[in-house]
Amino acid sequence: MRIRNGIVETLAVILFLCLQSGSAQDRPMTAEADLVKELELAVAKGGYEEGVAMLKQKVEAEPLNPAARFFLATAYQAKGANSACIEEVRAAERLEIIDDRLLGILWMCLYESGREPEALKTAAQAVARFPGSGESHRWYGVSLLDENKDAEATSHFQKAIAIDPGDSASLYMLAQLYRSRGYVVPSFLTYLRFFTVEPEGNRANKARAQLLEMLKSELLIHFEDETKVVLQLSVGPDGPIDEGDFREAQKRIAVYAAPNSRSPDLTPSKLEKTLQEVLKALPDKGSVPEGSFILHVTAPFFAAAQDAGLSRGLADLVLMSGEPTAGAVDFLKWSTEYKWPSRKAE
Repeated sequence: MRIRNGIVETLAVILFLCLQSGSAQDRPMTAEADLVKELELAVAKGGYEEGVAMLKQKVEAEPLNPAARFFLATAYQAKGANSACIEEVRAAERLEIIDDRLLGILWMCLYESGREPEALKTAAQAVARFPGSGESHRWYGVSLLDENKDAEATSHFQKAIAIDPGDSASLYMLAQLYRSRGYVVPSFLTYLRFFTVEPEGNRANKARAQLLEMLKSELLIHFEDETKVVLQLSVGPDGPIDEGDFREAQKRIAVYAAPNSRSPDLTPSKLEKTLQEVLKALPDKGSVPEGSFILHVTAPFFAAAQDAGLSRGLADLVLMSGEPTAGAVDFLKWSTEYKWPSRKAE
């Protein structure tokens, strides 16, 4: 009888726990906008610790709320508590409430912890499950760079930008990647694109220095006297690259943008003329059977800016050292209205 009573009591306890769990899960979850407000109030009251305490309570009360878990994991990451961040996302995985943001913060915490192979696996998982997430493609691109898989990394940065044309981080990484691979024209145009979404700040200043250094070191024209010109031109790989044959466009950069004894500085006028000449010398879109991100997405943007009479504003934006000129501001306003082609990630 005692055994039978024990079984009954155990079943009662299990039923009670299930009912309790069910009632908690049946409660409506806090909307993300409301969660943000509660977090702001908690931080205003007691700083970081108060905010974390509030988020822990929210996760305990609403275990299936992915936004609450994401905010908590992000709070851990911000303080360098990567192990706690990783465990928080792993808990979400076990509950099958994982989304691309949670996988993104998991990637970051793994990467910062020096667990690159796990980060690579996580990024691959994110891209497979959420192919429409630009950030997932960006994280994957970074991990692929660590594996020295430059061509694959290039593809994923391109996909990230196609999904979100304002993704300045991917634009910056892609410009650097093109440059390191010796692809002068793709790098040149991608740097210009980067400045249209991030014209100021430390990264923009680094990008300006990198762009100018590329033009100085890769493309150099010297006037030895009034009649003799020596052209030193590094065009990267022999023959066409995977996005087209840009050798003619590279020569235009050497002639119009590179420093020389007569005009050592890159001025807005020289940059504007260089862009015009590069656009004239680009290969035909149909010459690349598999498609070209530069020819199909990037170049049309600059051609449209030129048609709108805004090339000088772009040049001012790229080379500005202080406040943007009126022309640069006009270009930025125009660029925000530009209709990018709709491209789905594969």
